[in-house]
Amino acid sequence: MIGSLVFATLLAGAPDARIVVAIGNDVGIGRDVPLDYAEADAKRFHQLMMEIGGVSEERSYLVVGGDARRVRSVLNEARGRIKELSAQSRTSLIVFVSSHADAEALHLGGTTLPLDELHGLVRGASADLKLTIVDACRTAATTYRGGQPVPEVDVAFGTPARVDGDVLITSASLGEPAQERAFLRGALFSHHLMTGLRGAADVDDDAVVSLTEAYTYAYRRTAADAPRGGATQRPSYAFDTRGFGSWVLTRPKTLDAGVRLSSELEGVFWVADNRRALVAEVVKARGEVVRLALAPGWYRVVRPDGRFAGVADVNLGWGGVRTLEADAFVRVPMSGSTLKGSAAIVARPLRLGLGYGAGLNPLPGDTFEHAPMLRIGYVLSDWVLRSSLTLATHAFRTQTSDVRNWNGALALGLGYETPVDILTWGAAFDLRAGWAYQAVQQDGEDEIARLFGTTEPDRQTWILGAQINGTLALPLSTRWWARLELGAGLEYVPLAEESGSLQPTLRGFALLTYAL
Repeated sequence: MIGSLVFATLLAGAPDARIVVAIGNDVGIGRDVPLDYAEADAKRFHQLMMEIGGVSEERSYLVVGGDARRVRSVLNEARGRIKELSAQSRTSLIVFVSSHADAEALHLGGTTLPLDELHGLVRGASADLKLTIVDACRTAATTYRGGQPVPEVDVAFGTPARVDGDVLITSASLGEPAQERAFLRGALFSHHLMTGLRGAADVDDDAVVSLTEAYTYAYRRTAADAPRGGATQRPSYAFDTRGFGSWVLTRPKTLDAGVRLSSELEGVFWVADNRRALVAEVVKARGEVVRLALAPGWYRVVRPDGRFAGVADVNLGWGGVRTLEADAFVRVPMSGSTLKGSAAIVARPLRLGLGYGAGLNPLPGDTFEHAPMLRIGYVLSDWVLRSSLTLATHAFRTQTSDVRNWNGALALGLGYETPVDILTWGAAFDLRAGWAYQAVQQDGEDEIARLFGTTEPDRQTWILGAQINGTLALPLSTRWWARLELGAGLEYVPLAEESGSLQPTLRGFALLTYAL
């Protein structure tokens, strides 16, 4: 069946002006149990088509939580836009729906939209190609809601598509339930379809994903994974097209960022973003090369292996394609490898940093110091245990003498960090303990010593204090970071001939850190 599927409306690679309408509603009608991920799937498809599907923001529509009336209105607006564009270029209309449904209609927020009406709205558009993808779900997670199977979904238009360039894809065949999976945080079919569109379906390695490739990939992966949820699920299609060539649905290289799994790797690979949401799941054989297009940011790639897993954290904040070889993965317990549930294990928690800074010195008579710093940190998810060693020196001149200070300090602290886009912001609290040595050379010191037999003594003391720090980190690569820190605090300085005192401090440091 799959091998005979030919979507042939446009020359391969030929450009077209396209409009996308993504529709998602978690709420059905009557006794429908609310879905968990229908609206999230619509958002993901909408974003993906803008990233790599050749759709501009002004030509994309997202209807989340809308009822049947709202969906009709948006589809009619999209039809009007298509009519305008058709006078200038070839056009296509892509409609994606994720919701409850039965044999007759979509269930949308307490209302129904007959499937025949949906088909008529799409079919009546003047686009050269009309593609409708319906993922109508009645089940969730890897077991049915409440531990009981719900009514099966029977999603099909009343009559087969008969309009040139009209394609319908449904997530399940007649009489089969469409499944959601808690682990995937989405519908089974939608997840595999979008993974394929990111590049996993590019079997001929031509840097584009055709509709044929996307459907074939999604069909095979859905049909293979569905029995784990207790039921079969086989996507289906109906089409009426003419012409020749393949219609390009996505161009993964549009995104200048991605992960490439090298030919030596094999097995199942999960890719999650820094919000701990699964972006793609790939089953890869040795010898294949798979490239996934991803938006710039941080990603975790997990290769499960029984009670353990290989984990590779990838920084794509600066764009580019990162190739993962076997040595990129760190072996960790499976329970902490993924980005869901409890805090995920940090694959490379030990951080070593070198830096240089300046600030106010707490010693009397001195106001400024500059110092190199050695930093060792250990990352526990969002929390960071940190220790720092600084060695500072500064010389200054009074009216009658030259003074030089040397001091060193060891700081132990706890910090909290959170990513915001490519940057990581944080705060930390440090306890500091140090030692200071001050040497004074008076003008005419030799003459004073000859006449009075005394000289200005050197002084030394210990210092205790606390400091609050603000931090800003910028990733340079997956393991290298540039960091800026600014801290303010109080330090207690007990000098031998003077009463101890609390002195304010202000310090700033620039560091370069490396994840071991």
